[in-house]
Amino acid sequence: ALRNPGIVWLHDAHLAGLYLTSEGLFLPSGEATPATLQRARANMREKVRDLYGTTPILADDDWWRSDTYDRQHLTMLRELLVTARALIVNTEAAAEIARREAPKDLVIHVLPLPYPQTRNYTRDEIHTADTITISTLGWVDPVKRPHDLITAFCEALHATAQPLRLVFIGELSELLHEELVALTRELGVEPHVVFTGFTSDDDYASWLERTDIAVQLRSVTRGEASAALCDAIAHAIPTITSISTANELPPGVVRVIDSASSPHRIAQELKMLIDDHSLRAEIGAAARLHAASWSFDALASRVLEIAHSHASVGTIANPANTVGR
Repeated sequence: ALRNPGIVWLHDAHLAGLYLTSEGLFLPSGEATPATLQRARANMREKVRDLYGTTPILADDDWWRSDTYDRQHLTMLRELLVTARALIVNTEAAAEIARREAPKDLVIHVLPLPYPQTRNYTRDEIHTADTITISTLGWVDPVKRPHDLITAFCEALHATAQPLRLVFIGELSELLHEELVALTRELGVEPHVVFTGFTSDDDYASWLERTDIAVQLRSVTRGEASAALCDAIAHAIPTITSISTANELPPGVVRVIDSASSPHRIAQELKMLIDDHSLRAEIGAAARLHAASWSFDALASRVLEIAHSHASVGTIANPANTVGR
C-alpha cells in the first residue's frame, strides 16, 4: 500500500496487529525466535517514535500485545493514511478514529458491511423443536467474552422452565476449548453447551437456521463492524450484542447492551427473549427488513463508484479491475 498508493479499506481502525505480524509475531508457522523478538521490539519502538514521538512508552513486558497500543491510542494508521488516495471504513466509529490520524484532505467513505440475502421465512416455519437454541457466531476468542456468556447462560437456564442449549459456532484454540469445557462442568451446564469447532458453509447455514437467539459479545472494539452479526441479522435472528458499533444500526434491529455488561445483565436480556416469543418475532422482522436494504450487490456498486471517483489519469486504467484485485 505504501509502494502503490490506492484506496485503503479498513476493517479495524487499528493496525498494530499488522505491524506486529509483519515483524514475525503471531504467525501460524510457530513461535517467534529470540532474535526475531529482539528485532521486532526495536523496530516497533522505532516505528512508534517515528509516528507519535517519544511520549508513548512500550514496556518490555507488553510491547508485543496489540491491546497495549489500544490503551495508548496508538492506532498505527498514520503512515498508511498519509499515502492513501481515499479510505473506506465500515462504521462511523471507524471514520472518527481515522480522522484523528488522517490528513485533512483525505476523503473517508463509510460503507456498512452488507447482508447476505436469505430466503424469506419466519423462524417458526423452519424450527419447531422444543429446545431454544442460543448461539454465538464466529471465531471464539477471549475478547468475545465466552466465559461470561457461559455464566450468563447458566443463570438463564436456571431461571426458566424452557429447555435451552448454548452453541459456540466457530473455531477455537485447544487451550480455550479446555477452559470453557471446564467452566461448563463447574457450573453444571456441560450437557447443554455445544462447541462446533470450525464448520463448513453448509453446517454454518444449518446452525443459523436452528438458532432462536444469538449473542455477539465484544469487550473491545476498534471501530469494526461484525460480519457474524450481519449473518444473524440477515437470518432474522433476534440478537443481543455488546459490539458498540451496533449502536449505528436502526432501533429495534438488535438488542444492544454495554460492552462492560455483567453476566447477570446478559442473563436478564437472555431471559427476556427466551420468555417473550412475540418480542423475538418483532426483532427478527425488523432485522430482516433492515438486511434487505443493503446487499452485497449494492455494496459492490458503491465501491466501483468510489474507485471511479478517485481514479487519476494514467494511474488506474481500469477501476473495475483494480477493485477486483
